[in-house]
Amino acid sequence: VADPNALFIGKFFLKQGLLLLLYGVFFVVFLAGKHGGNEVRVRHALNSMSALFSVSFLLLVRSNAGIWDCSAPNEDGAPWTLDLLPGVACYAGSWYGVAIYSAVSVVCYVIVIPMMLLRVLTTAKKDGTLVDPEFKAKFGWLFLRYKYHTCTYYEFVVMARKALIVCVGMFLSAHDWAMLVLT
Repeated sequence: VADPNALFIGKFFLKQGLLLLLYGVFFVVFLAGKHGGNEVRVRHALNSMSALFSVSFLLLVRSNAGIWDCSAPNEDGAPWTLDLLPGVACYAGSWYGVAIYSAVSVVCYVIVIPMMLLRVLTTAKKDGTLVDPEFKAKFGWLFLRYKYHTCTYYEFVVMARKALIVCVGMFLSAHDWAMLVLT
């Protein structure tokens, strides 16, 4: 593609689209299990969605936060440019649409979805259903790697740390000391 804007938009939505397609497949499996009365299918679909979210979290954060990583103009009055693709101008044209989509996505991926999952785990821990086989089959990916009686929140601490490292690395890439201190 000769146009850097078209290349940027194509790459951005290809990443987003592939993940949404995978989530869509798992959601269809979930709905089929729910309406067909197949609880095993429901449990596997929920666990697959939570696993995909956890595994793809860094890609989602990097992809959606990357739109805000712009370089300042130099002395000749050139516009702000995207660090990922220097041929793409920031704060102009199609950049605004992608930026709005990315801002909403970052809020969903970094705050809304983890808080919903944390609430589900915390409620199950309080109700005493956290160790039930059905609950483990639904959300085990998020907490079975840790001591499940005490660490239902730890996966989210790890996710927040990863998001912070990715964003600091992206926005403060010129400052190697910042990455060293954060890591």
